[in-house]
Amino acid sequence: GIMNSSMIAPTRVNKRAVTKAAVIVIGVVTASLSVAIVPLIPALEDYFVQGMFYDPDYKLFIGFPNKIKHIKILDAYYKNENFSADTSWAEIGEKVDGMFSQSYGSLNKSAVHFYGNDGVCLFKYFVRSDDPRRRRTTSDVVLVLLVV
Repeated sequence: GIMNSSMIAPTRVNKRAVTKAAVIVIGVVTASLSVAIVPLIPALEDYFVQGMFYDPDYKLFIGFPNKIKHIKILDAYYKNENFSADTSWAEIGEKVDGMFSQSYGSLNKSAVHFYGNDGVCLFKYFVRSDDPRRRRTTSDVVLVLLVV
């Protein structure tokens, strides 16, 4: 039959070639897992949580309020306290719970992480300079370019 030269290994496969291929595969898998898992680590939520969704019954937080909107509402409610952009999501959650616990019981909310509601999409890599995800996005792109 006809022999296709592109289907034949150009040289003998040795331990060095196998090791090199294994290192590349491990590097790609490690980079992929870090991009996928790091934003979901609870200790890093201040870097990756974009906002919160609340039960629609709570009219104070309609839609998808981000950290800035939370801080404005908390400043208006807690007049004797100062909140800044450095306020953690855990502190914001405690304060919001304190606003509603007496009237409504526990507040139903869920964080919207780096991936949003629909997983990673290409638009996540095109962020504005004021977007809190900019550092994360830049490091992801650099990591991908280094591995590939």
